[in-house]
Amino acid sequence: MSLKDINTVELEINKELKSRLSSKNMPLYDMMSYHLGIGEDQEGIVPERQIGNILQMSVQAFGGDTDSTILVAAALELINGFCEIHDDVQSGRPVRNGKDAVWWVWGPAQAINAGDGMHSLARLVASRIGEYGFSQDESFGVVRKLDDATLLTCEGRYRDLEMQDQLLVSRDSYVRTAQEKVGAFFGAAFSIAAFLAGMDKRIVTRLSETGSKLGEAFQIGRDIKELWEH
Repeated sequence: MSLKDINTVELEINKELKSRLSSKNMPLYDMMSYHLGIGEDQEGIVPERQIGNILQMSVQAFGGDTDSTILVAAALELINGFCEIHDDVQSGRPVRNGKDAVWWVWGPAQAINAGDGMHSLARLVASRIGEYGFSQDESFGVVRKLDDATLLTCEGRYRDLEMQDQLLVSRDSYVRTAQEKVGAFFGAAFSIAAFLAGMDKRIVTRLSETGSKLGEAFQIGRDIKELWEH
């Protein structure tokens, strides 16, 4: 089995996302496609599928087949999109990836609806990995890990909003928020890849912790960049 480069992996994730959303004939799904940068006749920047890429490249590193985990990669990107839409509404950010944010085009209420729909769709997509030969326990395990990561990132976003009303924030509080807010999905990508590869539970846990630290570093770097830009 030949290894795929990251560009090929990303194209496959986009193809899967398009397939899942284009099969739904309703404007709600057009909103989701718009946010993900894969809508029909849509021009502009297609976001990097960072979380999905991490999962798929990890699957390859662990000797797995990325064709069998494409649904999980798509699910991770849908959940990340759900979080991004809600972040834009909460912060009043009018632009995302070089274009008007979903809430700016369709209004906050419909944006929240689209985000929640992406979350539900992600769970449905991930639950179908049995079609690729995974067991019922493995399917349940993946959905549970996605739910755990989503809940953790919501906790991180709660802390983030809470800190905005504080004059002083401790280093530990900031680091914990960064770790939960972004590290949750990085950790999920690594741990799910290891879990589906049949690795020992201790290794799965260690990889989850590694991903969490990587996400923490990513968020810190992004915050520093935003500070310098302002």
